[in-house]
Amino acid sequence: MPVSMVTEQCKQINPALQAKLLAALAKVELGWSRTQVEGVIGRPDFMEPSANKAGDRSTGEVLYYAIQLCGKQPRVGSGDQFVALLFDSNGRLYAVEPEQVSGVKRRAE
Repeated sequence: MPVSMVTEQCKQINPALQAKLLAALAKVELGWSRTQVEGVIGRPDFMEPSANKAGDRSTGEVLYYAIQLCGKQPRVGSGDQFVALLFDSNGRLYAVEPEQVSGVKRRAE
């Protein structure tokens, strides 16, 4: 995440990069592969595998694109602003989940 401003221990990308990210996110379609998504948006700031509720089986992965981070990783309820893109075990995008990001609509199959 290219940082342009630090406020109260939070790092935030500059407004031009934020606008570019939001415009790219609007182009992304559910059902796309990770390669297609990264071709439009670029590499994610963070990535982690997703698992079933028992935690014993991988169900895909989550890519995070951050606008503001107050810690080392994106977390709900921490003041962070990010968009999580959820991919299934076949590598297809099935949900877009913004966290405190206006201009990005929550979408899911």
